Amino acid sequence: MNSKFDNMSFDEAFEKLEMVLEKLENGDETLENNLKLYADGVKLYSKCKNELNSAKLKVEYLNDIKTKE
Repeated sequence: MNSKFDNMSFDEAFEKLEMVLEKLENGDETLENNLKLYADGVKLYSKCKNELNSAKLKVEYLNDIKTKE
């Protein structure tokens, strides 16, 4: 990903994504700022989605181990 959001935790990224969405919904920003916010939002969404998918895979793996015991 190589973005400024790489070192954020899931919680930090999700909180930042919520802030970005709020700013976009308010409509108080310039077009240029809205485009930057949107780009950040896409990166944050991707980061959060990847983290959730990773957590899901870990849970599924642990459930598979448990059922094999």
